[in-house]
Amino acid sequence: MVDSEYVYVPVRPDLRRLPKHISSRLKKNLFTEITSKQLKQFLDGSEFKKAEGTTRKGLFKLSDNGKILMLFWQLEPTHQARKQLYKELVELDLWEKLSGPIRDQIKHILCWAYSSTDLVSALRCIRLLDDDFVPLSTWYLHSHVHPEKIGNDPTALTGHSCYATNTREAFKFMLNHGGVPKERDVEFDCNEDHPADPEPNITINSYLTFDTLEEALAQLRKQPIGASLLEFSELWNLKKDAIYYGPTEADSYLLGYHGVDIVDIQFYNNEVVALCKFSNGTHVGRDGYFRVSLGTRYMMIGCDEKSAETVRPTPTPEPLLCNFIFPVIHETPKPEGEGEGEAEKQELKRKRGEPTHERKRRCTPKRQNLRRRRPFHDHGDKKKKQISG
Repeated sequence: MVDSEYVYVPVRPDLRRLPKHISSRLKKNLFTEITSKQLKQFLDGSEFKKAEGTTRKGLFKLSDNGKILMLFWQLEPTHQARKQLYKELVELDLWEKLSGPIRDQIKHILCWAYSSTDLVSALRCIRLLDDDFVPLSTWYLHSHVHPEKIGNDPTALTGHSCYATNTREAFKFMLNHGGVPKERDVEFDCNEDHPADPEPNITINSYLTFDTLEEALAQLRKQPIGASLLEFSELWNLKKDAIYYGPTEADSYLLGYHGVDIVDIQFYNNEVVALCKFSNGTHVGRDGYFRVSLGTRYMMIGCDEKSAETVRPTPTPEPLLCNFIFPVIHETPKPEGEGEGEAEKQELKRKRGEPTHERKRRCTPKRQNLRRRRPFHDHGDKKKKQISG
């Protein structure tokens, strides 16, 4: 989930400068903890200063699959919790209730299609353009965003014709080709053409991106934000009440970048986390959502030449979430009383305790619990090549 610019990726450092028991454990388990003193023995001076110059809690952690070497650590939780932006956001009831049902991409590498369309659908709900969350067609995007890639992505499972790209490419297509239709068949099959839709497409006016987590979280007050999550295998084995920290155990290996939507910021188990909506069904995480640590930082220390095409360089320490993006829609709801059945719609909203004017759609403090909606019926930027959907 990264864009198409190529930048310098550092080569792997010489691990023989590590103590033998550390290098052996790293080779065997793909993971090891390491002290600051040990890290300094093999890491370039300027890179070491970037990592050491943070408010770290605990030891450093190395993750190495023999091709890509990454360094991880945790920031001091109390330092994170004192940030004014985080303090403000955890007091707000943000967008989980308006972000629609959890969908399931199954084994298709199409997180980019689900993430992008769900961001548009949620924004239309927030702006009162739609009364309910309306899923948009991932079939249509798969068929039209990059038709030349259909059946030609080596990262797709055998028998699949789906392909990986990023949320930015999906928004570019929506912007330049008249939007995307509503979803008509939730049982996606990448080997079939998308179902026809007689209604006009749902459109966007533009999209914007952010380079930093802080910029993205400031925008989160207004709408959910798309992001790429650094995806390790242990993510999919987490219990519903767990926090995702990246690699924390032996045999946890890098899968790639997974497209997600940030819908809320929470203070959970004494630390600040991002609640992220996935598109992998309700049987994973907490009913399809994962809590992602905002205190984890990592640096890509080095990789081999072939793998340089699959990773995002980190000139500075980065959080697990990156490549922040969101759609822009200028359309406004019809004035009260305009259009067929408008009065009835407004009366129904009043009965449900919902706002009847866009001005009242602002986030409210969680403790007041004021925002209610009718229940749902069901429940990337440095691209090289995305490994995972």
